[in-house]
Amino acid sequence: MEVREMSNDSDDVTLHSPDIQETEEIDQEQRTESPKIAKKRRNANVQGTLEWQKRDNKNRPFTCNICNRSFTLASTLSLHTRRTHLGIRPYECAECGWKFGQSSDLTKHMRKHTGDRPYKCETCGMSFSQLRNLK
Repeated sequence: MEVREMSNDSDDVTLHSPDIQETEEIDQEQRTESPKIAKKRRNANVQGTLEWQKRDNKNRPFTCNICNRSFTLASTLSLHTRRTHLGIRPYECAECGWKFGQSSDLTKHMRKHTGDRPYKCETCGMSFSQLRNLK
């Protein structure tokens, strides 16, 4: 997704992170509201989140006794408990011996050893080892 920054020049400036511009736009909208209306909007957002969580938890009947996170399957809860709370990490790096709870974490870690940077910015050409850094 490409985002343009507002500028006085006729040329647009491309940004990596759309989050920054979206936050600035929301802040600007909220500044133009009266405090009473802004408070109602915040309360509605919180209420909507709570309603979503209630609906979502109906579909997730298996709850962790330690952190209260809920899951759709008992097997997923069991996996969560073993890897998150008991520290069982079955995936080991052959290079340095570091252990991970998920194979995807080992894959990301291995990029440190190989120097692999599969995520490339089409605008500036910079590459990154993790997608989350390409913003």
